[in-house]
Amino acid sequence: MSHELDHNIASPETPGTRHVPPFAVTPELEAEADARIANYPASKRSAVLPLLHIVQHRFGFISAAAIDWVAAKLDLEPMRVLEVVSFYPGFRQSAPGRHHIRVCRTLSCAMGGSYELMERLCELTGIDRAHADAHHQAIAVSPCG
Repeated sequence: MSHELDHNIASPETPGTRHVPPFAVTPELEAEADARIANYPASKRSAVLPLLHIVQHRFGFISAAAIDWVAAKLDLEPMRVLEVVSFYPGFRQSAPGRHHIRVCRTLSCAMGGSYELMERLCELTGIDRAHADAHHQAIAVSPCG
């Protein structure tokens, strides 16, 4: 089945996108998504998290085209899928770097100086925490774990 999103290339304007495959709906992706949706016969909208995990695992992040595709698969408005993506910190909306530095943002770590550590790391490396740099390196906040 050909999808209208097949021709969309989902990659934000960051240097880190060079090693990330463009979003493309393949027969394998369709089959995997359909198998996950089948696990939710009462309401296929409940498959939103599994589908987002599949997309992020395959492409490295959740692009706008991927959000549109998931929404179409589940008969949802794209805004509903975007709400889920933006709520969970484990979902990325931009291409990841090849090398990641993660700094905890929980209250106890913040009290221990994690925000200052983040600023210092960005200053020393020249990496903006919002984007991967030209060498595909990224600094991000995340909970301990």
